[in-house]
Amino acid sequence: MRRFWTAVCCLLLAGCSAPAGIQGEAVPPPPEETAPEEYAAALTIPLTDLEPYEPLVSMEPDVVGADTMGEVLCDETLPGGTRVVCYWHPEHLTDPDYRYEKYWAIRQGDRLLRFAAETSGYEYGYGATAFSDVLGQSGFRIEGPRGAAYSACDYYVFDGAGVPRLLVDCTNEVVERDVDGDGVTELVWDYHGGQTVTCAFLRDGAVCCVELMSL
Repeated sequence: MRRFWTAVCCLLLAGCSAPAGIQGEAVPPPPEETAPEEYAAALTIPLTDLEPYEPLVSMEPDVVGADTMGEVLCDETLPGGTRVVCYWHPEHLTDPDYRYEKYWAIRQGDRLLRFAAETSGYEYGYGATAFSDVLGQSGFRIEGPRGAAYSACDYYVFDGAGVPRLLVDCTNEVVERDVDGDGVTELVWDYHGGQTVTCAFLRDGAVCCVELMSL
């Protein structure tokens, strides 16, 4: 399956550097060859009108005391010493309004730099790991269940003030690979068991996302 995604991505992203005059249109195969129907569909996806990707922001980052932290679901120290935690709202068992509320934060001693909010009833499966040189940047990814057949894998990078900012929010099996040979590692992931395959790539220095196909 991952080889299939990679092959489709290579064909798709090749349109980003198409020669002048082609405008991202599909180049027909030689008469003696027959392009598979799925590949032909990917080749015709227009790239010229794509807008830069704008990820959904779950909350504006803030700073609170560590004494406001409820039950901890994840506590990971990344290479370099950054400590990432995920925890329940302290009143999730006593106040119905916070029953499913949890937060992601960078723990700095007795302070928490909160950067994301979660709303779900899942108690297990949360984690944080570092990544490097993906879409031209390095940072950390957080993972957690958010629905039936939906495991999130969100990529964060630090801004100039040291605040985590969402780079790309992905789901399920995420593949990090330079699929088009341009020296930049792209991201490919599926949603709900392969119903939709999405690719995130750089274009003129900006992150763009495109849905490849419905499997």
